[in-house]
Amino acid sequence: MSDKPFAIGLIETQGFTAVMEAIDTACKAANVTILGKEKLGGGYITIVIKGDVAAVRAAVDAAKPK
Repeated sequence: MSDKPFAIGLIETQGFTAVMEAIDTACKAANVTILGKEKLGGGYITIVIKGDVAAVRAAVDAAKPK
């Protein structure tokens, strides 16, 4: 594992389709790693991503609904 500093980003979605779309969009938009997901209840799921600050920001912005 690298000792370089990194940022953590969270993307909250509702439903399986939205989760897959958010993951796909985030990974295509920037060089980020998916650390995992957390089920929150009521169909909400939070995706946890990791990367450098600019990449995480770009990935989260890209995954926002239009």
